[in-house]
Amino acid sequence: MLIYRTNDNLLLALGVYTIDADGEKDYLDETATVQVTLSIDGVNVSGETWPLALVYILGSNGNFQAVLRDTLVLPTSGICKAQLVIDNGADQHADMVHNLLIQTRTF
Repeated sequence: MLIYRTNDNLLLALGVYTIDADGEKDYLDETATVQVTLSIDGVNVSGETWPLALVYILGSNGNFQAVLRDTLVLPTSGICKAQLVIDNGADQHADMVHNLLIQTRTF
């Protein structure tokens, strides 16, 4: 996973789902709460208020998005951790951490 510095500021979580009683994927929708916090070396990235809510993309299969503030301060390279906290109602909670490679897009 990548995060591009000083770019479109769009953060996406794609295909977020739970597994139902039959072992089938159940993609989350607008009834779920999805939040993210970005950190580097255990310190929250400055320039944004955390946790940040991600909004469901209507008609998608579990896709959520947020627009990061222009004031977000990221180094020119390195690793950023994205902690996702998901609440989809009764007994459907998740807390996941993903590494994001920080890059500067050159085009």
